[in-house]
Amino acid sequence: MPYLRPEAMLIKHSRSKKPVKIMDPDCAICNQPALAQCECEAKGLDIAVRQAEQRMMTTVFNDIRYASHSNPIQ
Repeated sequence: MPYLRPEAMLIKHSRSKKPVKIMDPDCAICNQPALAQCECEAKGLDIAVRQAEQRMMTTVFNDIRYASHSNPIQ
C-alpha cells in the first residue's frame, strides 16, 4: 500500500472499484470528526492572517513615517 499523508484517505470508486485519494474532512489540529465543527482550523487561520497583515503593514507604516518626516507639510 502506498504511503499517504495524514490528510489524504483512499476510498474505492463506486463504478471502477479503483482506489481514489480524497481529502480527510477531520480537523488537522485536534483530529475531531468534521461533524464536531471545532474551531481549531478557523482560529489558526485567523491568527495567521493577523500575523501576515501585521508584518506587511509594519513596513508600510514605517515607510509612511519616514516619508512624512523627510517631507514635512508647510
